[in-house]
Amino acid sequence: MTKKLLVCSVAIALMLGLSACKRPWKRAEPVDTRPQIAVANASSTAVLVIDGITIGPASKFDGKEATVRVGKGTHVIEILEGGRLVYTETITLADDITRTISIR
Repeated sequence: MTKKLLVCSVAIALMLGLSACKRPWKRAEPVDTRPQIAVANASSTAVLVIDGITIGPASKFDGKEATVRVGKGTHVIEILEGGRLVYTETITLADDITRTISIR
């Protein structure tokens, strides 16, 4: 009887021990390290253009509410007001950088 009890006890201990051996689970979140561009002090009519592509109202990308993610490298930044160029700059950005363009 003691041998049977010992075998059962060992079997139960093994089952309990193995049930506690779950692999740790952690969700891997992708990290976006692309450079970002923000525009400070833009009027409500200013338009942001990056590399000849109209992005939208420059004031929308103030760095607080939103930024524009771009690829690393060199970019031409332009700000238009009423169709007139009021700002232009060629910038080079690396990963994980936020560049704020200040208007005025």
